[in-house]
Amino acid sequence: RLEARYYVIIGAFRTRTNAENLLRTAKEKGYRPALISFQSGMIAVGLSPVNKLTDALTELKKVKQEPFCPKDSWILLSE
Repeated sequence: RLEARYYVIIGAFRTRTNAENLLRTAKEKGYRPALISFQSGMIAVGLSPVNKLTDALTELKKVKQEPFCPKDSWILLSE
C-alpha cells in the first residue's frame, strides 16, 4: 500500500540494483523517492507523493527539468 494516490515515476527496472541507483541519485538531489514493486516483477522509482492530480502534474513538470529524469516519466495512480 502506497502512502499517496499519485507518484511521478522516473524509471522502472527488472533489476533492483538499477532501481536503487536511480533512487540514490534522486535522494541526493533532494527528492523523497520510493521503490514501488509491481506484480509483473518490475520495480519503479517514484517521486513526489501527492494526493491531488493537479499537484502531481505540477511535480511532473518540475521533475522533468532535472538532468537525471528521463523524458518519458509519467504519473502513477495508486488505487
